[in-house]
Amino acid sequence: MVFHVGPLNLAGKSRDGKTKWALPPTELNVDDFVVTPDAVYVAGHYEKGEGFPELWVVSREDGKIMAMHKLNGFPAYNGMSAAGKSLFVATREGKLLCFESK
Repeated sequence: MVFHVGPLNLAGKSRDGKTKWALPPTELNVDDFVVTPDAVYVAGHYEKGEGFPELWVVSREDGKIMAMHKLNGFPAYNGMSAAGKSLFVATREGKLLCFESK
């Protein structure tokens, strides 16, 4: 299970441990994430009801957020998987959301 308190710092590091990129701290509570060769997919929600649950697509190369999608439900813990060009997100409400890359 992924759990944190307070702002979250997302960063990418090279194989030698040096930081390649870092995003500003966020209040997004990360429920799950999946790493692929090109991107990091982060699904989460905001604790104080400050917005819909979201899926972020973050470039592994430079840390830029390539896309943000509102989710129709709260992401389940450890409920994401990637296969081929599809990303699957299970929700706590029992839905399975499928996203396909272009």
